[in-house]
Amino acid sequence: MNGNDTIENPPFSPLASFTISTVMTIIIFVTVFGNLIVIIFFCIDSKIRKSTSNLYLLNLACADLLVGIFSLPLNTSWVLHDYWPHGEIVCKLWVVVDYVACFESCLSIILISLDRYLLVTQEIRYDSETKQGTSVSCQRESETNTVIKPHTNAKHLKAAKTLTILVGVFLLCWAPYN
Repeated sequence: MNGNDTIENPPFSPLASFTISTVMTIIIFVTVFGNLIVIIFFCIDSKIRKSTSNLYLLNLACADLLVGIFSLPLNTSWVLHDYWPHGEIVCKLWVVVDYVACFESCLSIILISLDRYLLVTQEIRYDSETKQGTSVSCQRESETNTVIKPHTNAKHLKAAKTLTILVGVFLLCWAPYN
């Protein structure tokens, strides 16, 4: 396929192209704006920086910001043109950034899920006195409180159901693209 065929036979009608462009512009704007807010608040508020859980959220926000700034606009351009108009170097860079940022985003979601699961099931609480938000102090209930409580199994079951639903929704959304 050469460039002349693409110009003569556009992949979408003008209305469809306008709709796709508008929806993707809104998605890109919300993605960039929302993740910038998370990053800015993390930098401004020292209380937020003290929790390891919030570091996972910062990591997710950075990865998603990269997707919103770099991956989504180039992918939208590719879809609308039905060919890659940006050259070979940008194509290779886009592929690397897109895969790494999406992988990092998925990894961050997994870590957040695991962190929340352990928080619920192991009754771990985070010490608010951590140094520069880089370490966490986990404490179990004292040995006198280790008697199995009747609601512990219910907590485990609820956490397992929630984690199963999250993984299921992720796989449902991820599967059509891979």
